[in-house]
Amino acid sequence: MTKIDKSVLTFGITIFLKFMLFDILWCIPTTFASLSTVECYTTKLIATLILLIPYAFFRMWKTETLIMFLLDFLLIANLMYFRTYYTAIPLNSYGLSGNLADFTGSVFDSLRWYDILFPLSTLAAAVVHRRTKTAHQKRPAPVLAYSVVLAVIICIFGTVTLIKGGFSNAYKEYRDKAYFCSSGPSLDAVFGSLCYDLAGQQQKLTPELEAKIEEWLSKKPKHEVALPDSSTNRRTNCIIILAESLESWVLEKEVEGQEITPYLNKLLKDSTTIYAPHVLTQVKGGRSIDAQLILCTGLLPINSGTYSSQYPNHVYPSLQKAMHEKNHSRNYLLTIDKISTWNQGPIAQSFGMDTIIAYHDFELTEAFGTHKRTGDGSFFAQCQEKIEKGEIWKEGENAYMQLITYSGHAPFILPEYLREISFSSDIPEKMGNYMITARYTDKAIGKFVEYLKTLPQYKETLIVITGDHEGLASYRAELCESPGGKGIVSDKQFTPFIVVNSPIGMRYDEVMGQIDMYPTLLNLLQLDDYYWTGLGESILNPEKKEFAVGSQMNVEGEGYSPEDEDFAKEAYNISDAAEKIAENSPDSKSQVKRYIRLTELIPELLDMVDEKKIALNPAYELSFLKKEEQVDLLDAMDSEQATPSLSQAQRLKKYSQEGHLTLDMMRVIMGEEKKSDLDRVTFTSDTLRKYFPKSYTPQRMQETIIKLLEAWQKKRQRDQER
Repeated sequence: MTKIDKSVLTFGITIFLKFMLFDILWCIPTTFASLSTVECYTTKLIATLILLIPYAFFRMWKTETLIMFLLDFLLIANLMYFRTYYTAIPLNSYGLSGNLADFTGSVFDSLRWYDILFPLSTLAAAVVHRRTKTAHQKRPAPVLAYSVVLAVIICIFGTVTLIKGGFSNAYKEYRDKAYFCSSGPSLDAVFGSLCYDLAGQQQKLTPELEAKIEEWLSKKPKHEVALPDSSTNRRTNCIIILAESLESWVLEKEVEGQEITPYLNKLLKDSTTIYAPHVLTQVKGGRSIDAQLILCTGLLPINSGTYSSQYPNHVYPSLQKAMHEKNHSRNYLLTIDKISTWNQGPIAQSFGMDTIIAYHDFELTEAFGTHKRTGDGSFFAQCQEKIEKGEIWKEGENAYMQLITYSGHAPFILPEYLREISFSSDIPEKMGNYMITARYTDKAIGKFVEYLKTLPQYKETLIVITGDHEGLASYRAELCESPGGKGIVSDKQFTPFIVVNSPIGMRYDEVMGQIDMYPTLLNLLQLDDYYWTGLGESILNPEKKEFAVGSQMNVEGEGYSPEDEDFAKEAYNISDAAEKIAENSPDSKSQVKRYIRLTELIPELLDMVDEKKIALNPAYELSFLKKEEQVDLLDAMDSEQATPSLSQAQRLKKYSQEGHLTLDMMRVIMGEEKKSDLDRVTFTSDTLRKYFPKSYTPQRMQETIIKLLEAWQKKRQRDQER
């Protein structure tokens, strides 16, 4: 037996310990339950043996060292990502790594001093190798023994995985349980995550998947019209301010005698303001771009990766498109970010934005942050200037405007000359910086809203102010427990939902999800006839359940049953599947449109669609009828023994929208002779039988009739030529 190669042991033990350190750091904010699983150690041993190959067989110690440094980078990057998003970096997010250049400050804010242990361990292993080099180290490791050990460990891992239903099922089970309650082995958390994402991207739409979506949507409460159609209620313009990292706890709050958001607090007291302080954030790895998806489309982020990377050119339903369809609005996006950030440019176009005003369209003033971005004060001032000059929201134009702020981005370091409040040393520094920045953003929003109030079109303008996501991330628990933050900082990930100049005013103190903003805005903007009403529920619906499920499957609120909770959690999978339907359907826009809209039909009409008694296109038009009108239609169809054609369904919809549809009118329309009836001549079998021998089959009867008709036609032609 040859001597043990000390360098193989050194490199191997170092790599294995890197994985163990990763797991320990990963488990600290969750649980150490994963360390009791077989996979925890088999995956580490497999990875260690594979990564050792350059040195074990080829004695390439410099290459081995480089591989270990690259591994360090990968593990540290995933730990940093986990500290904000509670998951490993999704596969598609690696393609968006260029975003990091714009968020260096927040990236470094996710670093911890002990992360340096990873590269230090690599340096230590290289030093040990150099000092213990011996002659026998030139001999490669025995291939057979090495391969047998690797094969045995792989077999153990494979057997355990098969027992759990295969890799995809095993990893899905792990991932579903991972958020805030467990963590997986490092290979599952990093490399396993990449493999799972890759497998997921290859999934195809199946009838089972479609049936699953249909079943969920059929159980979802129907979207109801909340406001009567009147000129006093009508809002033909909509301005949405998506404030970076704005949390609810800073509103209506004084700290050390200083009001943090005085202007927003003033707005909350207005009788025409809707305020919901307990909006549970539901974004995932896409953060701000996920918030735009939820708010604008009523969909939830995909379970793995970022939709803006996977589906940037997808056909999305959206508030913007609904506004354009009904109000012929021009839709604007204004952001000081680059259009490449999170694929913002193509996503905006997919949502129906007509004009994008971004980074290069703004002067760099009041700039701060690691990569210097225009501050919120300057941003809103320049937006105002563009309106005054007629560059946007031109005279006589209905507009949808979405303004994305930046100043609230971590690490919340505001220049001294922009600070209007300060705090004592009793207040934790991170908390103080966050509140100072919130005050700055509050003032900027206040000036802009006051300007909007001076415009003649303000009366018809709905203004929405909300946060894109929470801001404190991994600092929350620490701040909540600190003497200066206790009782001030919320332990919940709540953002505010403020609607200014609303047709109705109210305070909604119950818990809602970000997903509920979309249907609420459909109500307030009287866009209820838009084909897609979202996965959430409007807070104007008095029957709405008072809870929400966050992206980590955390549940907040009360008054819900276990069945309600399971149904709400399943919405994430349904949204995932809906993306796949739209992406894979050959006619995604029209098919998905019709498919989703059919859920608005009463069960009796929906059954007739399933039984193909009513065609898909007419059924889509009928779905716009009120429920009581649909019941009357059943009566009219029964009395006239007819089903509506497409043109009849379109007329029924038109009369319904005009408020003129009655049961008598339905009976008249259904009693009409359809063009298809006029164009078709039919004979019963009894009518024809008397002209043919009993031995004639229907096919022979048809052939004979055709021959006789051809002979008759030829005779007519000869008679005409004479």
